[in-house]
Amino acid sequence: MEETKNIQLFVNVDEEGNIIDAQMGVNIVQSDPFPFFFLIDEEMAANISDYKVVIEGMKPKLVLKSAE
Repeated sequence: MEETKNIQLFVNVDEEGNIIDAQMGVNIVQSDPFPFFFLIDEEMAANISDYKVVIEGMKPKLVLKSAE
C-alpha cells in the first residue's frame, strides 16, 4: 500500500478566490505571510492551478474551478 504524503500549501488569492501566489512542500516554513493554509495530497498539488479558495460557513476550502 502506497503512503500518501500530506503536502503543506500556503496561498494568496484574488477577490474571486483564484490562487495568485503559493508555496508548497512536504516540510516547509513559509517565507511570507499567507492568509490560507491547507494540507493536500500529491494529486491536488500537481493540479493546483485547477483549484480556487471559497469560504463556506466561515471556513476556507479548496474547490475545483467550474468549467466556463
